[in-house]
Amino acid sequence: MSERPVLLMVTVGTRDEAENLGEGLVVKGLARHGSVIPVIHSFWMAAGRLERGHEALLLLTTTAGQAEAVEGYIREHNSFESSHVVTLPLANETSS
Repeated sequence: MSERPVLLMVTVGTRDEAENLGEGLVVKGLARHGSVIPVIHSFWMAAGRLERGHEALLLLTTTAGQAEAVEGYIREHNSFESSHVVTLPLANETSS
């Protein structure tokens, strides 16, 4: 399993949902750290129309080896039908 640290970002419906997801992942040992940006303004196209809404952004640090399990947990527990998870490698960081 790769211990290379990564950052995962996912939008969720509310601040409470982001906190619950993040805390669940930390308690289960799947993520080392979580942070929530409580309100972001999002926009997207749906059925040919511009849609807008407020969401929360969950930031998580974990290892590359655990990223797939974290994504699975997010997809299982996120209220959104489709969860888009962005995974980025962290530079100049060592896993602890």
